[in-house]
Amino acid sequence: MTPDGESIDITSFDADIFALTLAAENWSIHDKMSQVNTHPNDPNRYGIEVNDQDEQRGSNVRSKHIAVSAGKTYQLDFDAKQDSGSGIAVYLQFFDTQGKKLAISSEQAEILMVIPPKAADWKSYSLQALAPAGSKTLTVWLHSFNQNKVHAYFGNF
Repeated sequence: MTPDGESIDITSFDADIFALTLAAENWSIHDKMSQVNTHPNDPNRYGIEVNDQDEQRGSNVRSKHIAVSAGKTYQLDFDAKQDSGSGIAVYLQFFDTQGKKLAISSEQAEILMVIPPKAADWKSYSLQALAPAGSKTLTVWLHSFNQNKVHAYFGNF
């Protein structure tokens, strides 16, 4: 509910869209520091590992584009942990029909969840965003900050 009593329509992504057992077709990896691996605690599950030891560049892992409707609120649930370092986030990014990334508002360009430093144990996170006017697709972007070193794992999208 909003403070004025209106209900919010939240659409969670279908688990099949981001099932990391099918990660090869759902994710594009555009760096040499990230990979799809078996889950460190369960060899029957898969996850994304980012091992960024480069102080110049950050990781660049993006989900496939998912169709969305402008004005709807979307929620992404996932698990993450860090073995070392800090400075990595999960972003929700919206795009128009021409593939141009849209700002959420004039005050907020990005929707992101920074994974806290020293998060050595698996923890569940949720990220919500209202699709701005003109939205046609959304992607999830995993990005370690350019100047940081971090070793992190993500799963259960």
